Amino acid sequence: MNAKRTLGIILSFTVLMHNRLEAQNIDRQLGQLIMVAGYSNKGSVEIDRLESLVRSGQIGGIIWMQGGPERQRAAIVHLQSAAGPLPLMMAQDAEWGAAMRLDSLPRLPWPLTLGATSDTALARRYGRALATESRMLGIHVNFSPVVDVNTNPRNPIIGQRALGSDPRRVSLLANAQIRGMEQAGVMACVKHFPGHGDTEQDSHQTLPTVSRSRSELKRLDLAPFKATFDQGVGSVMVAHVNVPSLDPSGTPASLSKKVVSHWLRDSLGFDGLCFTDALNMKGVAQDLPPGELEVRAFEAGNDVLLFVGSPQNAITALKAALRSGRIDSVEVYRRYLRMVQAKVRWNCAEVLAKADYAAQRAEWDALRREIYASAITEVKGFKGATAVEFYGEGTPPLGLKTAQEGDRRVVLIFGPSTSTAWKKGAWTEEMNEALKRHQAKGRQVAVVHLGNPYGLRGQAVEQLAGLWVGYENTVETRELALRVALGEALAPGTLPVQGIPAPKQLQAAVDLKQAGFESDLENRVAGVVQRGLDAKAYPGCQVLIARHGELVLHKGYGTIDGKTPVSTETIYDIASVTKIMASVPLLLEVYDQEGESFLSQTMDQLLPELKGKAIGRARVEDVLAHQSGLPAWIPFYKSMIGPGASLNPHYLSSSRDSVHRLPVAPGIWAAEWMHDSIIARIARAPLGPKTYEYSDLGYYLFQRFLERRDGRSLERQLEDDWYEPLGAELCYNPLPSDRIAPTENDATFRKQQLRGSVHDQGAALLGGVAGHAGIFSTAQGVAQMMQLFLDGGKAQGMRFASQEAINRFTACHACDQGNRRGLGFDKRQLSGSGPACLCVSPSSFGHTGFTGTFAWADPESGIVLVFLSNRVFPDASINKLAQMGIRTSLQQVVQSALL
Repeated sequence: MNAKRTLGIILSFTVLMHNRLEAQNIDRQLGQLIMVAGYSNKGSVEIDRLESLVRSGQIGGIIWMQGGPERQRAAIVHLQSAAGPLPLMMAQDAEWGAAMRLDSLPRLPWPLTLGATSDTALARRYGRALATESRMLGIHVNFSPVVDVNTNPRNPIIGQRALGSDPRRVSLLANAQIRGMEQAGVMACVKHFPGHGDTEQDSHQTLPTVSRSRSELKRLDLAPFKATFDQGVGSVMVAHVNVPSLDPSGTPASLSKKVVSHWLRDSLGFDGLCFTDALNMKGVAQDLPPGELEVRAFEAGNDVLLFVGSPQNAITALKAALRSGRIDSVEVYRRYLRMVQAKVRWNCAEVLAKADYAAQRAEWDALRREIYASAITEVKGFKGATAVEFYGEGTPPLGLKTAQEGDRRVVLIFGPSTSTAWKKGAWTEEMNEALKRHQAKGRQVAVVHLGNPYGLRGQAVEQLAGLWVGYENTVETRELALRVALGEALAPGTLPVQGIPAPKQLQAAVDLKQAGFESDLENRVAGVVQRGLDAKAYPGCQVLIARHGELVLHKGYGTIDGKTPVSTETIYDIASVTKIMASVPLLLEVYDQEGESFLSQTMDQLLPELKGKAIGRARVEDVLAHQSGLPAWIPFYKSMIGPGASLNPHYLSSSRDSVHRLPVAPGIWAAEWMHDSIIARIARAPLGPKTYEYSDLGYYLFQRFLERRDGRSLERQLEDDWYEPLGAELCYNPLPSDRIAPTENDATFRKQQLRGSVHDQGAALLGGVAGHAGIFSTAQGVAQMMQLFLDGGKAQGMRFASQEAINRFTACHACDQGNRRGLGFDKRQLSGSGPACLCVSPSSFGHTGFTGTFAWADPESGIVLVFLSNRVFPDASINKLAQMGIRTSLQQVVQSALL
């Protein structure tokens, strides 16, 4: 039997005997639920004060604040000897190590830097390193990790203490860190429940309000807490925040029974130790009688009252509350036992061993270097730098080269102070002047920002030619930044937070020869486009060509309506290209979370209402590859209009009312149950043979699944998680604008010229928001998404989808069965004519749209080609665009112009 297990058994027996003797001593039971602050830098007077509290049984633990490691260790040994049979629980805020509180110790990278790695193995090592240090310093509970989802860039207190703004990333990394900590013998404490990430005030100074709706709170803030609770984290800390969606009374969460007892304990099922946040903070400290604050915190359901100013006043008030019936003695004893059991589990009686600071420093130095190398993030790539300069604090790295007259590509490394996690990282006047000076000389300038990524907000980032984020300014990161700037090191990280500005993508066109094209490419493209214009295949179009992430050509041709010229800002209804701009991105996310098993599920597993229906037995992958047997389409609108295109009032109305709220077109509104009706109609559809048959119908089903799974509309998911972070102009139901190209003059259903209302009838019935059609965009917006796919799911420094998921969806799914399609994506035809020419590689992918649109990307050549037109204006009946093979011809001239 090992020594640790022996000590645990001895402590358990001792505690059992102690409990029997103390069962009637309510003062000592209450004392075990009180934790005070201790300072090892305040000398013997402070230690004597703490010893008096310990010997009188007024406290059960200490949270250690400022001091030094050896002084803290000595104080802990002394105080534990005074504690008697029930040891003290020692705690510390050591989110990146005890250096957060103590002098002369190394620190680990900020949690946000760890978040940029997305590496659970590193997170686990991070947790283990924290725990090893904590045990060395006599600490049993480390008040970390912070699992607040930091979605507010203006948050003054969380910032780089958080792991990120994505609840899934936070959950995965936090659970990995917790495993590392708790397996090494230190209790983790997730904070600050129910979430402090979306605030603009510091609860140390005032009471912040979290204004999210309950559904948003569940999806974002509560998700990481639930994930860590499910894993069995040892403890949680409740924040001093006002959360009206959980408790509309305005009571701070830490004092709210609705939050602590009902939500934390009952709804989320947490059964570990519950700490208040520090009760001396202004976010909760009120003008109350002595001890009343502690009584209210106990009434809320907290186990441990943290940072109590006067334990005696607290115990006196709690006993008075017992006598008056405000609190129950059974509940006191239950929480007392929970505290005692935690002390047994975390071996609080363990004797401190000799500290090995040298070994710790060596281990932490190696871990720091790995985290920094994995975290540094390429937001926009930049190659061929001939000069690298440094501006900021610290010793510049060796190997810098000041720009000379002939240097045209320059990298500036900016190193602000990162001495604390609360530093803003804004660019200095010196840095801004250097940037302006180089740009004024016509140089292309990239920046390596070694600071808080939020420091980029408000800076001149958009016009940069390249950008990397290194998160912290240290000796290691400065050396790494130089190597990255010179192309000698990779930048594999991803931005862990949203709201960070980035250089504009696909903006300034590069030299054709530099991009690897013949100099007459533009003339060749114009020749193909003019052929279609002359034949009136379309009134006008946009063409965008990019290669290896650099813009090569972006032009508008013709008009949108016979009068108004097309520009690069013209907005088009992209029709079925919506499938790979909307449904497929969200399905990639599902695949990344559930893996291959998602594709093998049947549709009735996604939508239980399809059980017993033919389509319910179809597999997800077959629906995506258009080989489920679904018919090509169903004209839903025909059953909803009568003679003379009169509107069936069960489905449609000429005015908006409490039932008809979905906009179909100006003057036409659909009933709110329209999606249910369409789903039911698809469910009744007989299936054909399991061979290739292009069909929109599966995407109505995927939309219902995605919205039900996430809780947000398709439109909201895409805007929040894809388009806005990407900075791409794609949307449903665009606001009225002269930039929008009209589509068909619909003479059969809507009886009007369509402009800004989706052309597809089925999508229109759903209010313009559908999984198969409805997106409006410019060629640039579509190209940004195609480039994201080409870049393995990464863009603007963020990871949107994995390379594995994109490879799976863009691969030919059933070539052996004569079906060229991928999952959602179209592919080059296997032989003969089709939407793509045989000149592109078999790995290329894209999609076409009925309104005259086309988007294609080729991983082998690095080319993105986007063609947008409104060929259905004013009449969709004749498709000269397809008959003339214009889109295929464009691909041919682009490929033939490659050097």
